[in-house]
Amino acid sequence: MGLITATLISSGATFNVDESNISKLYQKGSVSVIEYLDAETGYKVVSEASEAAADLFSQASRLFSTTLNGTTIYLNADRIVRTESVNGLARLSYRVDGDTVETLQLGVSEADLINSLPSDASGGGAAAVYVSASSGDDGTGTRGDSSLPFATLGAARDAAIPGDLISVAAGAYNTNNANLGKNQVDWFFANGAEVVAETTAPIWNDVPQGYCVYGYGEFNNGLLQSPYLVYFNQSSSKISIQCRSIRGNCTLATVWVTNSGYGKYVEAYTDIQNTETGNFGRLLYFQGGGTGKVTVKSPLLQNTVQSLGFTGSTAEQGTVITCAGNSYDVDVFSETMTNPTVASLSAIYYGRTAATGKTYVEGDFIKSFSSYQFYYAAISHQGGEFEHKGNATVVNGSAYYASNLGAVNKFKHISGLYQSVVGNAI
Repeated sequence: MGLITATLISSGATFNVDESNISKLYQKGSVSVIEYLDAETGYKVVSEASEAAADLFSQASRLFSTTLNGTTIYLNADRIVRTESVNGLARLSYRVDGDTVETLQLGVSEADLINSLPSDASGGGAAAVYVSASSGDDGTGTRGDSSLPFATLGAARDAAIPGDLISVAAGAYNTNNANLGKNQVDWFFANGAEVVAETTAPIWNDVPQGYCVYGYGEFNNGLLQSPYLVYFNQSSSKISIQCRSIRGNCTLATVWVTNSGYGKYVEAYTDIQNTETGNFGRLLYFQGGGTGKVTVKSPLLQNTVQSLGFTGSTAEQGTVITCAGNSYDVDVFSETMTNPTVASLSAIYYGRTAATGKTYVEGDFIKSFSSYQFYYAAISHQGGEFEHKGNATVVNGSAYYASNLGAVNKFKHISGLYQSVVGNAI
């Protein structure tokens, strides 16, 4: 795969970008726009170039031309997750970066799309498996036929083979006594699709070769208590989950990671919560090894567990983020991370001395109550490298507490305000 050479509008400098890192290329007025991943940082970059998009496309071997919203756009054939036909036009599941999958409704037929791809591009041989709570039938459901959807998630999962996409229509579903994760089988949940766990097994489990979940699914276990809703423990997998919400009633943690594998990504567009009533559950729990980073994103991360823990593992109860001995890095992005329960003694972030990975957290910590500085501060830092960008507010107690000098030396508050209504902020 080659380099594409372009001239930056901003500086007039010439730069090269590996086409494998390009996600989108298109014309915007008199300039072309290149969206790509920076090879060093892994972050998305958007640059404007003076050359025409068509001229830059002529330098590429893995980009293909298609139509999106009436405009010509050049996409990367190697980022295709799945193609399917919807009302005569191609719907493309497309990986815009390492973790995020977009659904693009194109202005060409699926046949024309496939004909425009390099012969060895992905997406051509997979099938869609459809699920509808209102019109589906497990007896007649047929893989690859949108007119014959399945009624249950379990039946669709059993019918799917590696490379397939399971497309779930709006409606109420349960897990049919099975974990939904299956090797190289991806899921798309339409707006209004709700999944309730009917057993103590997690909805999303780990499998050796991984999968992607995207769309607008709402995942919960209702009144049934279970250890966790999302459970990752495989060293060989890379998994991405994007949904509307994850609301657990979990005795251990709503999201539990014991091995990061080649990377795990969880994003909920509204909230991730734990409402367990037994005073034990965490929200996000990280331990073990792995080579990839774990990333969690949601505007609200909330744990309403009323913890009465004091030391050791009991101090983790009711936490929003616990790093209990992970050697992999963790990134958490949120607007608000909170335990609003007045009587809870737990920290919002709790890092054990055994944690050796780097944790980066962006967002505000809000804690209604804290008795003392020690384990009950909003941030209780004992070990591991920890960086925070945001505010930390505690009604009574400390915003930040470090149990040892080694932890202090590994702490960085990038920006924001730490404050305590009663007590010392730090």
